[in-house]
Amino acid sequence: MHSELDDQRVLQICLTHLVAAIKTSKDLREMSGDPSVQASMLSPLLILSSDLLTSSTRYHNVGGELASYAMNYSLRIAETHCGKRDVLTELTDKLEHYIEWVIRAQRTKQSVTASQAVQ
Repeated sequence: MHSELDDQRVLQICLTHLVAAIKTSKDLREMSGDPSVQASMLSPLLILSSDLLTSSTRYHNVGGELASYAMNYSLRIAETHCGKRDVLTELTDKLEHYIEWVIRAQRTKQSVTASQAVQ
């Protein structure tokens, strides 16, 4: 029971920081015009959150999804530099929707699985 409460607290802290970082990264992107700002702000938090959550039995899938987003930011940075078009903003929007979905699932006490996250 104690471990489950700790896991839930870690999830809440990770999601709170990610939500704040997404908002800040979007604001900075608008001010600077540089979409790579999003990746530089979000990637470290995604990696840390992933590491913390993948060790949890209950939130292992969420940790895996966050790791996938971190990897996607790396790929999208390369695509942005090669193609000179912004593909990072779309990824940030998807991440934001995923985090909102996880938060809603937690409020209704649904189990969070990778297959549900894709929807």
